[in-house]
Order: sequence, then C-alpha cells, then structure tokens
Amino acid sequence: MEDFTKMTGSIQVEIIPHRLLGADSTERILNALAESEGIVRMAIHGPNLPYAVPYGPAKGMPVNHPERREITVGGITFELKICLGRILLELEGEDALEKVKEACDRMMPCKFSVKRGKFLREKMTTSDYAKYGIIRDKRILGLTDPRSNEIYELGSK
Repeated sequence: MEDFTKMTGSIQVEIIPHRLLGADSTERILNALAESEGIVRMAIHGPNLPYAVPYGPAKGMPVNHPERREITVGGITFELKICLGRILLELEGEDALEKVKEACDRMMPCKFSVKRGKFLREKMTTSDYAKYGIIRDKRILGLTDPRSNEIYELGSK
C-alpha cells in the first residue's frame, strides 16, 4: 500500500506557538485555520488538563480547570482536554501553506514557528488495527490518541 501523502502530493507542517494557549485562543486560531482552504487533516497536541489531581496529598480530588471546556471549531463542538502546544496540519500544497501562515499571523496571540516535515502517520499500525479494526478513510490515520481509553465510532465524534 502506498503512503497517503505520496498519493495526494500533500505536505505536512507543524505550527508551534512559543507559549501554551488557552481555550479562547485555541478556538480562534482553529476557526481561522478551518476557514482556510487546502487543509486535508488537522491535529492538536499539548499537555493534558486532568480531571483529578494525579499525585500528592490531594490525589483523586477533582480539578475544575477553567481551560477544560467545550469549544466549537468549524461547526463541530468538542471538549478541549489540553492546553494547545502544537498544531499539526496536512496541506494540499504550497498555496495552502501561505494561507495558513496568514491566518496564524492574524490570529496567533504570540510568536510562533512553522516547520515542514512528517508529523502524522500515513500507514495503519498494529495498535490502530487492534483498537479500531480496518480504517477505510486514510485521513483518520494518526489523528487518534493511542493512549486514550475512549473508543469512538470513527467519523461519529
């Protein structure tokens, strides 16, 4: 099976803000990127916002973090469980990259770096198969959290 990126001729970029971003900034930036044309896949990474204190004398006590809340991006509402540290994008080509840079210049509240490379998986792994079965839509590869205990119906959430 041929790699998804090679089949489509797309490029992958990583946008790294120079600080962690909260829910409001994340929502604004992701909406600006969602309006840009030419984005094939998008993923966000960052440190988790825990539901409970993981260690210490208050271990197990609930954490009511104000940044862990629902946000709406491109008409889809989901719970933001991280502070945004990186945005991974797969783009159709160079013209889409320019649009993404313009959107980031407009909406990013701090300085940022853009790196080109290979950041998202393009082939199904054994863990993907064990967790989800055969994935027919190759755009989903690399967008799921392998350490998560949640199992989603692919394409439903």
